[in-house]
Amino acid sequence: MKPYTIFQTKLCRSLLFESDINQVQKPRYDNGKVFINDTHYFEEMPQRAWEFYIGGYQPAQKWLKDRKGRTLSFEDVLHY
Repeated sequence: MKPYTIFQTKLCRSLLFESDINQVQKPRYDNGKVFINDTHYFEEMPQRAWEFYIGGYQPAQKWLKDRKGRTLSFEDVLHY
């Protein structure tokens, strides 16, 4: 499986300005995209990765839920 990264998304471009628009509100999955709010998202996330469990946790979801109310930095985006 290849690593999942962001390619030319609104989220990635807007992070260059470190704006509050990248605040995690309610993460959700929709058709290959993981939305962190109503307008900004990560692309190319397989549903299988979003729903994957390790020891009762869903890491792709938990990481974002742990950051609810926080503005993602450029480093956060690269990490995710």
